[in-house]
Amino acid sequence: MNRLLLLVATVALILSVAIPAAWCQEGTPNLQAATTWQGPTVWQGGARTFKGGHNTIWNLGVRGEVNDRTEANLTYVAMSDLGRDPIGGSGASMSALRASRLHLISLGWKARISRAAAHRHVALFPALELATSGPVGVNTSSGGYAQQDRVIPSLGIPIEWMEGSTMWIVEPKVVWFDSSMADSVGGVTQGFGRVISLGVGIVDEIDQNNDFVADISAVLDGDNTIDERTNTVDDELVWSAGIRWTKGSPQTTVIDLFVTNSAGPTTATSLIGAPDNSKGLGVRVEHEF
Repeated sequence: MNRLLLLVATVALILSVAIPAAWCQEGTPNLQAATTWQGPTVWQGGARTFKGGHNTIWNLGVRGEVNDRTEANLTYVAMSDLGRDPIGGSGASMSALRASRLHLISLGWKARISRAAAHRHVALFPALELATSGPVGVNTSSGGYAQQDRVIPSLGIPIEWMEGSTMWIVEPKVVWFDSSMADSVGGVTQGFGRVISLGVGIVDEIDQNNDFVADISAVLDGDNTIDERTNTVDDELVWSAGIRWTKGSPQTTVIDLFVTNSAGPTTATSLIGAPDNSKGLGVRVEHEF
């Protein structure tokens, strides 16, 4: 009887640790964790909304375990800031002249290349983001437009380690946007080009069910936003900060609520900074099935 009670207690302890630990494999709103997902399939949904009408970026996706070293994910992102006030641009702001429309499907494959028992985890995260509509930039004054290539390749190399109850993430990224695009009026519009960035993120435990999450990424080469004074491409820091809740018994749902100036959750869209340093409110919900 005592052995049975000991066995039950041991199994309960393992489950109580293992289930929340799966969600410790989560990164920040704009950075990937290096640990690959180990557990049931996860459905994801989220939105980032900025000031003005029609300035919300939606996403819906799924991620799942392939084996003990790899995971795959599929994400649909819909962005349209062709409303009355384009993201970050209004009034006398020059960046109000340039609005964007983009619907894409992101196919990602994360492979952990460090040993399972290693103190520091390292992974490769290549992705292809395939535009189903756009990407189109529109001059809201003249109606002219320019369209980028429909395929956006990217590569992230997330590195993570624990210090007590705090997880640190460092992630170099490279995204290949078009450097120039022919426009509808016979000219050439400058694009972001190849963008190389370095991001640092933190997931800091507040209590058993709550964490503080934040990240910041600096562009080392290329551009990732529109200058509000000149309406030309420029670079800026992209960042996020917020709170994460883990819900359910067992814990099967994660909710992130955060503030950010980044356009989306994928490798490419997370590097696009809103013009005029606009800040948006973001939410992300993930649920195991």
